[in-house]
Order: sequence, then C-alpha cells, then structure tokens
Amino acid sequence: MTGSKPETVGDLVGLTISGGIAHFPGRAGERVRHFADLDPTLVAELLTAAEASDFFTRPVPNGTAPVRPDARTYSIRLVHADHSRVLTVPSRSKHRSWRS
Repeated sequence: MTGSKPETVGDLVGLTISGGIAHFPGRAGERVRHFADLDPTLVAELLTAAEASDFFTRPVPNGTAPVRPDARTYSIRLVHADHSRVLTVPSRSKHRSWRS
C-alpha cells in the first residue's frame, strides 16, 4: 500500500493490525498483496477458506471487543470479483474471551 488511501483495484487481500502494547499509529498500515503477486495455489486456498467461512456474507457481530491496553485488533480485507469486505477481529486474552 502506498500513502494513506487503501488500494481498491483488482483482486487483493489486506491485513491491518492495530492496538497492542507496542502499537505506533503512524507506523501501523495495511499490508496488501494482489492475487497476481501470490502463488496461485495459495490464492485458491484463500478463496476456498473465505467461501467455507462465509467471509463475504457473514453478519457483523453484535457487541464490542474488550478495551485493554494490550488488546490487538485484526482487520482482514478481501476483494475478489464483485465482492469486497473488511472483517475486524479482536484478539483473545489468556484471561478473557470475547464472543459475538
């Protein structure tokens, strides 16, 4: 990714990790890989997993993630064909669990 605008052209997968003890907001950017730059077998596995987990159609979870100084949040973006979705997943703590 270049600059602060997210890439939206072509089939791609993106990952953003925010929060945590050593989080620096100016340094935390989305990591994007275009499918054309990845091994075709890996892309096929990714799309199979996305389909099996209903990535593009699953409902948004109710509730919020716990607020802790060490909590991390993972945002997974997948753009393929006519589908585009970002899912945000909070990390789990050893002592607590978050349920949607």
